[in-house]
Amino acid sequence: LNPIPFPIGADPRARSKDGETPLHRACRLGRLDAVSRLAAAGGVEALRQPNDWGETPLDAAGKLDGRVHKAARGKVRKMMLDRFPMERLLVLHHADCLEHNTGETHQEHPRRVECILCRLLPFSPRKPSPPGRAPPGRASNRAAPVDALPLDRGGRGGVHDVPDYEVRLSSDFPPASLGALRRAHDASYVALIESMSRRMLDGPPTSPVPLTPLVQRAHGASHIKDGAVSDTRFSAGTHAAARRAAGAVVHAVEQVLNRACHNAACIVRPPGHHAGWRGLREGTVSCGFCVFNSVMVGAMHALQAPRGLPIASPKPRPPHAPPPAASPIGLVPCLPPSLPPPAPRY
Repeated sequence: LNPIPFPIGADPRARSKDGETPLHRACRLGRLDAVSRLAAAGGVEALRQPNDWGETPLDAAGKLDGRVHKAARGKVRKMMLDRFPMERLLVLHHADCLEHNTGETHQEHPRRVECILCRLLPFSPRKPSPPGRAPPGRASNRAAPVDALPLDRGGRGGVHDVPDYEVRLSSDFPPASLGALRRAHDASYVALIESMSRRMLDGPPTSPVPLTPLVQRAHGASHIKDGAVSDTRFSAGTHAAARRAAGAVVHAVEQVLNRACHNAACIVRPPGHHAGWRGLREGTVSCGFCVFNSVMVGAMHALQAPRGLPIASPKPRPPHAPPPAASPIGLVPCLPPSLPPPAPRY
């Protein structure tokens, strides 16, 4: 290959009528030689440039004429993600999230996390133990920590398996701070959850207790839900799990806004999108499996930007492109800053 990327002066920042760069086209065609040269010229910022429809070159890899050419897509993405690992999907998980005990037959069970991580670990763990049967040495109502799962090094191949080069796994993030939780929840509710946790740590119950009735009593509700049909449970490990889950979302927000990664996913529990300001939303009779609203904790953290997190301004859209959808509740989209002013469109 010619070591000079553009010997005749071609501009790698040129745009087509659809806002695509030469790197978009090279990725679509699976031309690894051209992709390598263009990426070397433009760096990671070239990979983050969207076309008029929001697709980056990595998104467009192997997509041509309405079809996805899987072999070409895989080769392009592997080469680029090996070169720019910060563009891999950041997957956050933590063993604390397995300590939220909901009971053996409860649908929001620790094995949910185990099954997801089976598809994301470099070598897939064996099939999780069925209900009522546990790996040797472990209680039946607990899933094994991720690092302790038995590994099957025979390879994968399932239709939903994720190639190793697409993700990077991390458990290196702190629990959500009390300040972060109080942005999304009333301070009295945060204190209630802390108090319940301390009591359970001092004398752990033999089985998880229903959370919704406890929250209703604390709020002075006239109608108290029957604990036998309460869907949200609380155990000695729930508080630590819920704070760690919310901390994962906060960390994911920081990493994306600080441009340390392109996107992130939090494989955590308990879930975090139903809990209201005081645990129960007004007029509802269920916490929806949630303790803290991790999604809102992360959103409020982004809006507060307590450490001056950079929020880039959207790049100018060409006149013929459709306007972007309005952001809900005033959220500012975090779009990558543009390269130097683009050359005239060809």
